[in-house]
Amino acid sequence: MQENRTHSEKKIFGCVSSGRRAEILEEEEISSPLRKADCDSITNSFFSMLRRAYEDGNLIIKGRNDDVYV
Repeated sequence: MQENRTHSEKKIFGCVSSGRRAEILEEEEISSPLRKADCDSITNSFFSMLRRAYEDGNLIIKGRNDDVYV
């Protein structure tokens, strides 16, 4: 993968520690482009999990369903 780097990328990687370079490369690998359908599926799954936790009383959202006194 290193041989496909642009001049600017090589210059930047030359200025950071090897540990930080590894972090940058790992983040780049993880955040590769995703298909919209995959993003939508992941997002829907996440919100479904949050919704179930809220409905089961395992998630409390501050400011929601609080009594209001006047």
